[in-house]
Amino acid sequence: MRAPRLVAAAICAVLLAGCVPGNDGPAPDPVTDAPVGPVAPAAGALTLASVAGIVSADDITLSTTFTPGDAASTSGDDLASENDYWIAVEGSPQRCAPVVSAPYLVSGHDTGDRLDDPTALLGTLTETDENRYGVIQVYARQFDDDATAQAFLAELTASVEGCEGYTLSEDGVVNFAASDLRIAALDDLPPGVAGARYAETVSSSSSTGVTTSFLQRDGVVISIYAEVTTSSTLSAATADELTATIASRLAVL
Repeated sequence: MRAPRLVAAAICAVLLAGCVPGNDGPAPDPVTDAPVGPVAPAAGALTLASVAGIVSADDITLSTTFTPGDAASTSGDDLASENDYWIAVEGSPQRCAPVVSAPYLVSGHDTGDRLDDPTALLGTLTETDENRYGVIQVYARQFDDDATAQAFLAELTASVEGCEGYTLSEDGVVNFAASDLRIAALDDLPPGVAGARYAETVSSSSSTGVTTSFLQRDGVVISIYAEVTTSSTLSAATADELTATIASRLAVL
């Protein structure tokens, strides 16, 4: 899954320490010891299926078109894809990779049992006029539990604070540069819902601004990614309004 501009998170090298068989037990079985899927949520907790319809055609303006999401994946597959893309667009510096993969709700912190979480693109809002460019995409991921979902947002905040800016290039020529990266907790969210809003200043031939808001309840995290241009009828304010709408729905699911 990939939004129009966002790039891949680099996969951190992971050293998997295997058990050395001794005289008191058999060697690990590579099949039975493999990950068997995400941990079942606690009774009553939200799942990816719970939020599948949280954004719809009812949320569009007269100048936009809504396309339901049709891409279901896992965090591990998404992370591998993002890593490939980050390399292809010559993303730099490496420490900023988790920031640009964040709208897809993956990062290099995802290892081990964080690689089998179900993920999905829930929907896309685009300009109806083909001569205009602007997009809002909504993604979701079901983490194993509330604590791991909260950890993802904390990791993202640390990554943003450690990244002064990043560039994307083609054959060594920079064609996209982001600076003034900032993230802050969202205020006035409904009870039970937490969140943060990320924004960056963009220097490129088309984009004038990129924002991503994150909402979390139980083990589910939703991202609302927006990229606008000088021709867009969509705006950062449009994305903020949609974020507030989704947050209110999330609180009562």
